[in-house]
Amino acid sequence: MDNIQFGAFIAQLRREQGLTQKELADKLNVTDKAVSKWETAKGFPDVKLLEPLAQALGVSLVELMQGKRQETDTLTVAEAGAVVSQAMGQLERSTARRYLRLFRWFLTGSGALSLLWLFTTFFSSVWAELVKGIYLSPAAAEIIGGADGPTSVFLAGRTGKRPWKVRIRNWIFRLRRKRIARRIRPHAHTLEETVFFMKKHYGAVEFSGESRIYREQRECLKGSLISRYRPKLLGELSRIPAFSMNDEKSRKEMYDWLQKQSERAAQIPDDLFPMDYHLYQIRTEGGRMEIGIDFRWNVFGISYSGDKKAMKKLKRLSRRLYIYYGVSEDDIKKNSERYSSLLTVLASD
Repeated sequence: MDNIQFGAFIAQLRREQGLTQKELADKLNVTDKAVSKWETAKGFPDVKLLEPLAQALGVSLVELMQGKRQETDTLTVAEAGAVVSQAMGQLERSTARRYLRLFRWFLTGSGALSLLWLFTTFFSSVWAELVKGIYLSPAAAEIIGGADGPTSVFLAGRTGKRPWKVRIRNWIFRLRRKRIARRIRPHAHTLEETVFFMKKHYGAVEFSGESRIYREQRECLKGSLISRYRPKLLGELSRIPAFSMNDEKSRKEMYDWLQKQSERAAQIPDDLFPMDYHLYQIRTEGGRMEIGIDFRWNVFGISYSGDKKAMKKLKRLSRRLYIYYGVSEDDIKKNSERYSSLLTVLASD
């Protein structure tokens, strides 16, 4: 598995889930530029984002690291080591090239600044003040020092530099989110009422508990819920240790640890972590929507895929379902996950 295969796999899964790069980035609290870099083999996600990324794309962590869907449920240690070595080898080469580009930019910038300094020394103080004013303009200060958070791409994310197009788009999203937040009023329905609404008005059909897609989605959700609500069930695997991405041995240990955590979650019996998970599907011409609901843990999630025309229709339907599910006054006061999900859906383009 190389970066190109890894990126293509992420892009394929994202399209299958009916997500734009921005929507996937919002789920992971990163920028859509970071997602674009993963998909174009120009970057690699941070270690702590691998599990949330796999969950968002509806695959296991093992499948994500392999860059393909598995025929079997487990890998040998040798296969796991080979997957990690190949993936991280690509990351090291990509990082080395990035360092080289930064070094070139540094030399170019240093040379340019030196020439500017020599140039300004031969002119009047007025000209020098003008040059100073240009380089200390608010725009320049914004570009150089306006970092608003690290991204998941190791080196590029730490520079804090973002294109103006991305900054403006993110600013518009935050503005739209605030405006919508002022208009939301308490009007919640239960999950049972929402299921009845979906079946009556949109012909939602429930997947069999024996279907492959049901089992995969349930397994993915189970690992996520255990990590969030019952981490003690994972024992010593409940917290991610500190791994070094620059050391091959440490990378293998990280992958082994992640695989063990996934296997541990799958082995936890239902009587220790009971779930009441149901998966529904709504089909339209050229597309389909999947709605995952767990009545015990109050989980409500939607994904959809299809052609361009169907995607627009399914997006509107997704908003209707989220609005019908709604939020309570307590959700608004506590800024709950249910409230945050509704805001994100309504504020998305």
